[in-house]
Amino acid sequence: MLLRQIILIALGVISSVLIHFGVLRGVFASRWMRGAPHRWALLVFLFLLLFAHVLEIGVYAALFALGVEAWGIGGLSGTFTGSSSDYFYYSAVTYTTVGFGDITPTDRMRTLTAFEALNGVVLIGWSTSASFLAMRRAFAVDPKV
Repeated sequence: MLLRQIILIALGVISSVLIHFGVLRGVFASRWMRGAPHRWALLVFLFLLLFAHVLEIGVYAALFALGVEAWGIGGLSGTFTGSSSDYFYYSAVTYTTVGFGDITPTDRMRTLTAFEALNGVVLIGWSTSASFLAMRRAFAVDPKV
């Protein structure tokens, strides 16, 4: 059971970091972003960051479903019905550290939940930092910044 927990955690962290890195690298390396009007470039940048977060939440939702349904290493209780939208909702609430408490992890799913929350905080912070850099670049008087 411990090995399965480690596999789920590793898959979640590695895939979400790779998604985030790929989106940020693609945006900052894009010629279009350098030549686009400031407002549009920032809007596209923020939309792509949001899209990356949604994908990362989806990865964790799939991992929760795998852990609960296929591997049986824990469960989710409360208002949880087992639907894919419940998994996604729970993952989003965990990733953003909102934690409403209407769905709660049981047994070994608590560990994956904790790592998703930590990972979400780190990736949201990374997005904040990247947004600052993008705005600094977009509004810089010196185009080299």
